[in-house]
Amino acid sequence: MHPKLFKTDDPFAKPEAAARELIRIMKAETETKERPFAYVGTVNSVFISASTVKSYSAGRDFGIAKNWFKIMRAGCEFHLTPEGEDA
Repeated sequence: MHPKLFKTDDPFAKPEAAARELIRIMKAETETKERPFAYVGTVNSVFISASTVKSYSAGRDFGIAKNWFKIMRAGCEFHLTPEGEDA
């Protein structure tokens, strides 16, 4: 079994914390690349290196439900909303 699936010290185990970390990664990506979106794969890779797939999924779903960000273009791009900019 993959050890990341059972990580006990996950700093992003709570969905809101995970969503805020996704936003932090998105903001860094959009600033670095100077574009209005972040690629889902890039955000996913960065997040998973510090957390778990379960936390990523929970944070993604929480952020979308709060309208902090959206996934566009057939699931390839994250776009922050004005609410997400302030989250």
